[in-house]
Amino acid sequence: MGDLQTVIDWVIANTNGDPDRIGLSGISYGAGISLLGASKDSRVKSVAAMSGWVDLAQSFLGSGETIKTEAARLLQVAAVTLGKPSETLNTIFEDYFSNTNLDYLYEATAPSSAINFLDGMNQNGAAIFIAQALGDSLFTPNQFPSYFDKLTNPKHIEFAPGDHAGPEMTGLFGLPNQIWTRATEW
Repeated sequence: MGDLQTVIDWVIANTNGDPDRIGLSGISYGAGISLLGASKDSRVKSVAAMSGWVDLAQSFLGSGETIKTEAARLLQVAAVTLGKPSETLNTIFEDYFSNTNLDYLYEATAPSSAINFLDGMNQNGAAIFIAQALGDSLFTPNQFPSYFDKLTNPKHIEFAPGDHAGPEMTGLFGLPNQIWTRATEW
């Protein structure tokens, strides 16, 4: 969260942006971080979270379902390729792939799961737009309804056919996209 707060600080100090109209949007990791940011930083007034998560442990473990090795491998490759994974993250991956010590996964992912910060989100009052692919193989869509129901802020949720990040992907390239259009209009 420190990186996100540093970016917000920099934008306020170095641009003509309106500090009373800060919005965040993201796909996948960016969606999860946007939700966490809005729950911890009252300067964030709106979020468009697409193909993200609110409960990382549920994303990977469901309710005792089979682990999703392909999705977790993708995250592991991204972590190794784009950064330097911490010892904690390496332990999580090892335990996950060997299907051991999964209780630790719940503990380790709690600080990165927006579901655990609903009080802050509701107190900060950011407007929340959530879009999720119904067939998302990385971040399961079934984690969103209970989170959405507990939000007291202005909110909108929609589900679209497809897999992770597919329904909103073209919008990243500036191409027409219904989800980005609805998020902007909302």
